[in-house]
Amino acid sequence: MIAQGLSIFAFYIVLASQSGSGIPLLLQSKIIKELQKQVAHSKVELLPFNTDSIPDSTKVISVKYLSESPVGMASMGFVCRDGEGITELTAKIPYRATVYAAVAMKRLKFGQNVTSEDYSMQEIDVTSGLYREIRGLLITDESKLSKMQAHQTLMENQPILTSGLIASPDIQRGESVKLKIISGGLSINTMGIAQEPSYLDQPIRVISLKTKREVTGVLRNGNNVEVQL
Repeated sequence: MIAQGLSIFAFYIVLASQSGSGIPLLLQSKIIKELQKQVAHSKVELLPFNTDSIPDSTKVISVKYLSESPVGMASMGFVCRDGEGITELTAKIPYRATVYAAVAMKRLKFGQNVTSEDYSMQEIDVTSGLYREIRGLLITDESKLSKMQAHQTLMENQPILTSGLIASPDIQRGESVKLKIISGGLSINTMGIAQEPSYLDQPIRVISLKTKREVTGVLRNGNNVEVQL
């Protein structure tokens, strides 16, 4: 389920229990620290459960994440010290994880630049199902959408994935450029037309308006192209 929301780039864990005492704060903090490592940029809520399997917090030396199931059940390991020495216990803790990620507000075609009007940050449940499988591809940081364009058709009301985007070229085919042609100790300045999209400091093919010949140079700032002959 996707719900409207604001962008959040922090971790939250809310612990709840069927027992009145719940989990002591010190032990909560240890569990939180481990779970935060698994679901980046998320809000994680531990669902109500019987805490009888949770060891006495005064005996816990360390807590570690072991695994998780596809239906939102985390296995946690507890290393404990008691009168008989060191023991290791495990407990299964149900949880729900959500992230605020970019969702397309309309269909975007291949090559179309992404603008702030094309998406919204919405809360997505990544505990189970498809969204759990692709949660590493979800875009939770809006700054990563700056100067990006669709690398494939992006469907309306679907999360935008990092695999579906590519950086927008710094220059497009057909744009005017300033050519600086360098040969030995001489240089000639003229105008040209880009023959392909390109990026700063990358090769680009250009037609010189003066000679009508195609040359290959390197794109610099301000639509300047340097050509070494």
